[in-house]
Amino acid sequence: MTHTWHYRTGTAWTGGTQGRLEADGKPALQVGTPPEFGGQPGVWTPEELLAGGGGLGGEPAGNCATSCLPCAARSAITPIRP
Repeated sequence: MTHTWHYRTGTAWTGGTQGRLEADGKPALQVGTPPEFGGQPGVWTPEELLAGGGGLGGEPAGNCATSCLPCAARSAITPIRP
C-alpha cells in the first residue's frame, strides 16, 4: 500500500539575512543565514533544522524517531534504546 503525505511550508524573507519559516497550523519560526556566513547569532538556520530533523545533530536517532516510532508501533516492533 502506498501512502502520500504533503507538508505545506513557506519561507518569506523579512530583510537582510533573515526570514520567516511557516507551516500550516504551526507558529512561524524566525530563520536566517548562519553566523559563519554573515547571519545573526541566536537565529535558527535551515542547516540546524535539517540536521536536527534528520538526527544528524548529536542523538543517533534524533527527531527522526518521532516519525519512526509510530510506524514501529503499528508493526509490533519494539525499539531498542541504548
